[in-house]
Amino acid sequence: MDKEDLVIDEYFKNNDAALRVREKSGVYQLTLKIKKELGNVEYNFDIDISTFIDMVHEKRVPIILADYIDENLVLENLSQINTMRHVISYGDHKIEVDQTNFEDIVDYEIEVESTSIANAKKVFDSFLKDLDITSTESKPKIERYHDYHK
Repeated sequence: MDKEDLVIDEYFKNNDAALRVREKSGVYQLTLKIKKELGNVEYNFDIDISTFIDMVHEKRVPIILADYIDENLVLENLSQINTMRHVISYGDHKIEVDQTNFEDIVDYEIEVESTSIANAKKVFDSFLKDLDITSTESKPKIERYHDYHK
């Protein structure tokens, strides 16, 4: 790992944050996730291809993030993580099942979005019980990536 990788990695790690760009059908979405006490806060921005290219090739923080992170950081692409998301209707809820490929490792994650943590947990537990799946605590994808590549 070179020094710039370490600086960027430490910057986001020290700020309990992660930055990703997701491309779906030619549309690019930049997401800044910041860990908070009750869950992550996400800031999503649609970006154009030229902004994405600047981020990758010029390693520049887009101006739209200036209010959230140090715009003088030099960005470094740590990895390309491919996720396939399946959305399942379950009662009145949507269950998101992610299959994530971390280069040579595949893992799965299940998420429930709800208006309250208690309700989400109730739906989540019921869904797992119906499918006879044992629940395990999941780390964020970026942490799992680092764990897999130690």
